[in-house]
Amino acid sequence: MKSSIGLQVSIFQRLLIMSLFVISLVGWFSWHFGSVAEFHLFGLATASRTLNVLLGVVLTTIALIVPLTSNLYSPKLVKLFVSQPIIIGGLITLILAILFNLSSHFFNTSHPWYPTISAISITFAYFSLASIIPYLFMISRFLRPSYFIPTLSARAMKRIVKIQTKGGNRQDWVEVIKTVDVLANIALTSMKRNDQQLIILILRFLQEILCNITLISGKSRYLEPGESALFFSGLTREAKQHLEDSGLWPEAYVLFHFVRITEICDHQQNVVFSESGKLMVATLIQAEKNNCEGVMELIILSMNTLMRTAIDTKDTSKFQNLSYYYVLAADGIFTSQTWMNELVRHLKHYGRLAEKNGVVRARETVVYDLCALASYLFEAKADNASDFLHHQLIPYLRFSSDASSYLSKATLQAIVKLYWQIKSIDDDNDQLELSRKNNSGEMLRKLFLEDDNKHAEILHVMLQDNKPLHWELNDRLLRFSYIPMKPKNLAEKFLEAYKAEQSSLENLSE
Repeated sequence: MKSSIGLQVSIFQRLLIMSLFVISLVGWFSWHFGSVAEFHLFGLATASRTLNVLLGVVLTTIALIVPLTSNLYSPKLVKLFVSQPIIIGGLITLILAILFNLSSHFFNTSHPWYPTISAISITFAYFSLASIIPYLFMISRFLRPSYFIPTLSARAMKRIVKIQTKGGNRQDWVEVIKTVDVLANIALTSMKRNDQQLIILILRFLQEILCNITLISGKSRYLEPGESALFFSGLTREAKQHLEDSGLWPEAYVLFHFVRITEICDHQQNVVFSESGKLMVATLIQAEKNNCEGVMELIILSMNTLMRTAIDTKDTSKFQNLSYYYVLAADGIFTSQTWMNELVRHLKHYGRLAEKNGVVRARETVVYDLCALASYLFEAKADNASDFLHHQLIPYLRFSSDASSYLSKATLQAIVKLYWQIKSIDDDNDQLELSRKNNSGEMLRKLFLEDDNKHAEILHVMLQDNKPLHWELNDRLLRFSYIPMKPKNLAEKFLEAYKAEQSSLENLSE
């Protein structure tokens, strides 16, 4: 994104330098070998016509590009366009060139000021001619959202920095909110054209704005008495009052837009949906680092809204994506055990709700994802890894293993995979860690895998078809039941020992 902008600036600079070099060379040649006196006779009319043509081209280009861009995306882009320094600077240069060209008519060749006025007029005329191509190139960039969207975001960021450093007023917040409105409006317009890359670009900038708002602390987060915040239509008076009192209204406003954009994504825009989940996870982790618990709660509510949308539309792909991002979010804030447990609780709830609404493999997805979360916690040597396993995961696995024959099979496979993952993690830890982790692994084995015959049977089926890739190409890519290499090696040793033991028992019985 930034490299693309840098490349465009580089092209503009090259065009400008090349044009100025050519015009400077021609101008020096004309000035050195020609006579300024001739400018009075022929140059004025030629320069005047040239400048009029250039001004007409520029105004026509602006008249075409401004309505086209604003009609495609948002009328509020007109203000952004006409306030750009490059636009204002180019028009001022042309006007000055025409002004000095007209002034040259009031001095004859014998007047002492004539050479100076003529030199200035010629300089402006040549410079206007030299910069017309780079200038038109810069104007044409406004047709590309990759240019004006970062510009919009930069304006909002300047206001946020001002609020952060100097303490802002209502007008500063209004400008930030207006920018968010424009970005969201462009995203919704692009949704109709299925321009996914543009929507993702806007979501990233909205996330950047949201993260920087969370950094604002103290009185800067609150409105002055008598000032009112801006809200979405339909929000209750009590809700508005709560957001104002708690200082969460700017974050809530941005998140409302974020959710509004994401929840209308259809099956063809799953990439946008997935990107939204990733950005929410990153924002949640940032809020946790800044101890913004109110923002954390709002983000979790936003994720729940998207999950509800996936369930209502019975979209298995969206449900699986969001389930995975719940796990990533919980893993990212595992030091805040309360909030991690809150995320897990919500994921369990929506897993049950999805199953009732007929979302395919919903509960199976949640079972495997919660086991994956336990594995992540053990790999990170998290202090609450054992607590999560004992108090959150095992009760849920008990419930799921008795739910139905199909879910029971999937649950047992998830347990077997987690058990051998914990065993493999033990090999890389010291004796103290080994003892603590072994307790967790042993608890899994005693509760679910105490029957070695059943354990070996499940493991044999899993290892027999332990291909990493899924049946279909999707965001998961890997199979739920795939056992990685190191746990697989330990499991194979167990299976070989079990088979050898059974063989010896058979020989003894004979």
